[in-house]
Amino acid sequence: MTDRALLLAQLHAAVDALTRDRRTVEHVTGWTKSRNRTTRQHAVVHPPLLAALAAAAHPARRGGESGARQVPGSRPPVNLDAVDRLREIEREIWKWRQTAQIAAAAPDAALRMLDGQAALLDADALAQLAADARRWQVWAETTTGERQRPWSPDAPCPVCDQRHGLRVALLEQRAYCRHCEAWWDDSTLGLLAAHVARTSEARVNRSA
Repeated sequence: MTDRALLLAQLHAAVDALTRDRRTVEHVTGWTKSRNRTTRQHAVVHPPLLAALAAAAHPARRGGESGARQVPGSRPPVNLDAVDRLREIEREIWKWRQTAQIAAAAPDAALRMLDGQAALLDADALAQLAADARRWQVWAETTTGERQRPWSPDAPCPVCDQRHGLRVALLEQRAYCRHCEAWWDDSTLGLLAAHVARTSEARVNRSA
């Protein structure tokens, strides 16, 4: 698979996760009356990540349309982290929509149209769009609890020098800064790790 084909495949997978229902299969273990172990498959349909993120942003609204009575104070009226992430994703999609001159107003529709037109993008634009879409997917999965939250090292970002913005996903070998949106992958994460180590060592030396 060529680099371009790989980027298109990664973009398509991320856009699908963000804008379409997702189906997973769980293996449920049980026992028969004669105490023989059984395993059956159970299909679960999950909403698109953008929809799940919007629901997470306002947890107190869940179930309100069904007529179920909410217990006062049982849920916070708003999840600020989810609101922040959703607004940031929508802002970035809007910028891509302007660049690609896409008329679709809704973020999910604009994303699907971007995916459909991605083959026409030049190499740099395609790489950037694929990276953005994967980042939006990680943000949504992390904020909704589908993915383990990244580590937040107590070190300033080496790019913007602001603190409390670094987020490191160790299993995925990815990191980003919430402030300046700098991004590290498996080929550059070692540089960030060395920076964090130097910062920690300097802080220890100052307190000694």
